[in-house]
Amino acid sequence: MRSALKKKLNRPSPATLNAAESTVPTATLAKAFVSLIPHMMGSLRRHLRTAEGGDLRVGQFRMMMAVAMSPELSISNAAEVMGLTLPSASKVADELARAGLLQRKEDRRDRRRSLLSLTPAGIAVLQSVQRAAEDHFIQIFQPLTPMERGFLLCAAETLRPLFRPGARPMA
Repeated sequence: MRSALKKKLNRPSPATLNAAESTVPTATLAKAFVSLIPHMMGSLRRHLRTAEGGDLRVGQFRMMMAVAMSPELSISNAAEVMGLTLPSASKVADELARAGLLQRKEDRRDRRRSLLSLTPAGIAVLQSVQRAAEDHFIQIFQPLTPMERGFLLCAAETLRPLFRPGARPMA
């Protein structure tokens, strides 16, 4: 049974999970991530619809997450964090504000800037959507061994700073 599940999941062998025993070309890793990301985003997109506020789109979820992590985030900073143009980020912020999930207010130090914050309704919806997304990924990761889950956690923590706004590729 265990070998059938392993074959079905197309898992790497324990030896490949040990970075000391394996060297992976950067191009191979890049190709694996480029092919994985659309599947992960599609999975997340489908499950965003199951939470309270199920009409939330991935871009709106990302904006809300960015604001939750940096209260009073400016529109331009939100655009940078999300990899969007300023008009696109402004449009997402406007949609969330019309839905009562996000509040835009003028920056007291610079009236040209708008600062974003979540409303109480926005916080409630974001918490619900986060729980739904986490529950979904719990189900996906459940069949993995403790070693595989540990490896993925280590990989996620290693990757996180590489994708922060302003992060520069290492030479």
